[in-house]
Amino acid sequence: MLEVDQKHEYEAMQPPVQSSSSKLAMAVGGIGTHVLAFVIFLMMYFVLSDFNGGTAPLEWGSFLLHPLLMTLAFGFFSPIGTVVYGSYERLFRMDHASAKVVHMAVQGVALLTAILGVSTMWIKHDALAAAGILGGPTQPPAHFQTGHSWVGMAVVVIFGLQWLGGLVTFMLPNVVSLKTKKAIMPLHVILGCIAVFGSLASINAGIISWRGADGRSLDPKDMQLKTVSLLVYLLAILVAITLGAR
Repeated sequence: MLEVDQKHEYEAMQPPVQSSSSKLAMAVGGIGTHVLAFVIFLMMYFVLSDFNGGTAPLEWGSFLLHPLLMTLAFGFFSPIGTVVYGSYERLFRMDHASAKVVHMAVQGVALLTAILGVSTMWIKHDALAAAGILGGPTQPPAHFQTGHSWVGMAVVVIFGLQWLGGLVTFMLPNVVSLKTKKAIMPLHVILGCIAVFGSLASINAGIISWRGADGRSLDPKDMQLKTVSLLVYLLAILVAITLGAR
């Protein structure tokens, strides 16, 4: 019965891709997303290690751990989790139920990683406030100092609500009817796009917020960060191509 229900859900909400051009677009977008997300994370890991004196920025509560974790969450897991749902079914013949589980699992890991990324920065700012560097009457506030932090927190909240909504609506059995799922799906897709593309934009905003005027240099580390920014933009295009091919 579950297999039949999953088949009906697939047919009702996600009709198969038929044209060869759509299949090609999905292949380019889906595979390209996986490859580019991996490249972006590796580049960010190495450039942050350079800023950290040649060692991996893995100390909990350190500044550099924040961009590393947020890139892992929103530059790696989230884009891959986004393209999994359609591309794995259509390109690799994964069954509908398994594709949903992988989609939810990867996005869940992205959400957890993002929460850890926000937490380590929060701890760092609390430490700076305790040291008298932030939070004083004539000093910047301890938290939410920049537009990047405001947008980033909004993205994390939307991402979390989207994940919880997807869990209840599309994963838990006998909670929501097929008719309701079909009605909710467009909203789920729209909110998912807002979260995913907003998170990619937040990565680039974070690089700008961090480096500021210093990032205008031709220093190799800043050049690598500019390359990461360009690749993040390209990653957004690949995700959009994949979603459009569905």
